[in-house]
Order: sequence, then C-alpha cells, then structure tokens
Amino acid sequence: MASFPKPLDYSAYLKTPEIKRRYDIVDGEFRFMSPAPTTLHQLVLQEIFVAVDRHVKRYSLGQAFCAPCDVIISRSPLRTRQPDVMFISNARRPIIQDQVQGGPDLIVEVLSPGNTEKHVQGKLRDYAAADVREAWVVDPKQKTIAVLHAEKGAFRETARFRTPQRLRSKVLPRLRLPVAKVFPG
Repeated sequence: MASFPKPLDYSAYLKTPEIKRRYDIVDGEFRFMSPAPTTLHQLVLQEIFVAVDRHVKRYSLGQAFCAPCDVIISRSPLRTRQPDVMFISNARRPIIQDQVQGGPDLIVEVLSPGNTEKHVQGKLRDYAAADVREAWVVDPKQKTIAVLHAEKGAFRETARFRTPQRLRSKVLPRLRLPVAKVFPG
C-alpha cells in the first residue's frame, strides 16, 4: 500500500487510490478490518441489503448502499466509517457524492467475531455525531437485531428482534423484515 502522511487529512484522503480492504479512518489513522468478514457475516449482510434495497426501490424512498462505502464523519480530524449497509432518504440525497458526506438515515452493522464492545460503541458515537437517525446492530451468533434510535447525540436501544419476529423500523416504517430470513439455517 502507498505511504500516506500521518495523520491523514481530508485533502490527502481524496488522493488515495481505491483500497479493496475494509477500513475506517479514526483521527487520520487507517484502521483496517482484519481478518476479512466471515461467510456468515456476508450471508447476513446480503439478506439485509437485499431486503432494504428492494423496499427502498419499491417505494422510491432514496438509495441503499452496501459496504465498502465511506461515510465522512468529520474532515478535521479526518474520520470515516464504512457501515455494512446504509440507507439515505431522498431528503438527504445531497450527501451522496463520491463519498457519503454526512449521516445516512439508517446504518446497519453486522457484528464479526473480532468486534469488541468498545469498537462498536465508537462507531455508534461517530454515527450519532453525524446525525444518523437509526442504527441496527446485528448479532449473527445470538441471531438478534437491536434497533437503536438517536436521542440527544447518542443512540438508545428501542427494540431487539429475534425469530419468529419481524423487524420494524421508524426510518422505514412499512418494512417488516422477518428475522428468520436474515439468519441462515
């Protein structure tokens, strides 16, 4: 990989070549995701993305994206995140540029075996700071989906869904996602 100034600033970030590995940038420092996501992680991510994307297209609500896609949390110090799935409503469409320049309406994080509580909480703090309205934290081991809503700059869990329930969302109120469909087997 090419050498970049440390800490990386926004103008240097814009000059970086496309990077195939998943990463976040925290205070100008690359934080690579290692190892690559598991097949279970990818299967769960795929089910969620397909369901959200179909729903968003069906009702012409905006745009859904699947990782990797950078969300710029702040330019100085440079901080980016790559949620597994995100939805940006038509009202927030101007934030869609070469990168997402601000908070999507919804982000989804699928937990990996290496995720620590500190790591997940750091991401959630950043998403709240960027004005993300709703977050889903998906736990493939427990087969649960926690739905969190932003309140006063922080996320609060408002529901936790498991089989045989259907996930409900304030951001996508007509979506009824069967939890059993998300988790294989």
